[in-house]
Amino acid sequence: MGETDWENEKCWQIVESRPIKAKKVKNRNNNWDIEIEPMTMHYNTFISICSKIEHLQAYGVAYSYEKGKPSLSVTAKGLSDLMEMNNIILITD
Repeated sequence: MGETDWENEKCWQIVESRPIKAKKVKNRNNNWDIEIEPMTMHYNTFISICSKIEHLQAYGVAYSYEKGKPSLSVTAKGLSDLMEMNNIILITD
């Protein structure tokens, strides 16, 4: 494993508070982009959420260590899966 670049990788400074607030926005594929503010979610939480979404219901899954910014797009079924995790992530319009 490589060493952590503390100067560039800001995600190590995150202090997470649950439920994490996120917004859903309709995208051009008629699915949903989940907008999560940078520096609000740990990488492990992001991976945990993604692993609980039904197979093939999420895409565009990425996490920027430098900015602490998660990216996630989901289908209608994926959004339904996310909405059930309201103790971890709270989705609003």
